[in-house]
Amino acid sequence: MTNIAFLLTRAVRTVTLCLILTTLALPTAATERSATEVLALKIDMAGRQRMLSQRLVASACFLSLGIQPETQELALTESIEIYRTTLDRLELGNMPLGLPAATDPQTLWALRSARTVWAQVAPLAEAVLAGDSSPETLQALARHEPALLSASQAVVNTLTTGLDIPPEQAARNRTIDMAGRQRMPSQAIIKEACLLSRADAIGLDTSAHHTAITARTDLFELSMSMLRVGDDEAGIAPPPDANTEDAMDTVLLNWTDMRTLVDPALEGRAMDLNALEDLAVSYEALLQQLEDIVWMTANG
Repeated sequence: MTNIAFLLTRAVRTVTLCLILTTLALPTAATERSATEVLALKIDMAGRQRMLSQRLVASACFLSLGIQPETQELALTESIEIYRTTLDRLELGNMPLGLPAATDPQTLWALRSARTVWAQVAPLAEAVLAGDSSPETLQALARHEPALLSASQAVVNTLTTGLDIPPEQAARNRTIDMAGRQRMPSQAIIKEACLLSRADAIGLDTSAHHTAITARTDLFELSMSMLRVGDDEAGIAPPPDANTEDAMDTVLLNWTDMRTLVDPALEGRAMDLNALEDLAVSYEALLQQLEDIVWMTANG
């Protein structure tokens, strides 16, 4: 990658990260947001936490390899802040966003459980930011990731299920949830590609990472197909309009290109530093497109 290309991609990546931060607050004024819109916003915010659980580890892994140090440090910093802030907003409410404080006992329990796990993860992520690139810290962060993902998913579950939710609203919630969930396996693919390559470089077993990246890829591709056409059996609605269909087609096209970068890791082979950097850059464009699809699905 040339210096000019690197500077351009780094600038794009910085803008993308800032956009991720701003998507915590949708542009609709709080006084104009209906109960349905509030729920959609909560599902989006809670769903993003799943992606952040993967992003924390991915950024730490890239930093440990010296890949995009400035942009990955920014990614890790914002991931920490967004995760922490989202927990507060979902539990305590946020007046500017029109979010009421959580009152449902199951939601409160899930949020407080997520805080417990987060209390173990945050110090490790902050240690990486402080310059700790040791294998031990990265491995500890990676070990805690499944618990953080599980706790984040539990919060989403309390928002998307319930006996008092009308069937049509439940179907819409499931679709918003699946659209939002796509951010998680896609980011997990990047994370596992980096962890596999790093493990290989220091002589560790890579089989667990190979298994994980294969499973996340299968999940991403299957879910993308279901979102594109809908799935009556799974209760997934088709895209709400032509613009959302076009956005999904763009994601599928870009994913096809990006998948060729991931192929070595999908075959269980390590990727070199240049390939990992290209993958990191390509993913940021895909992530923003996935964010757009969530917004369209929630507001269509």
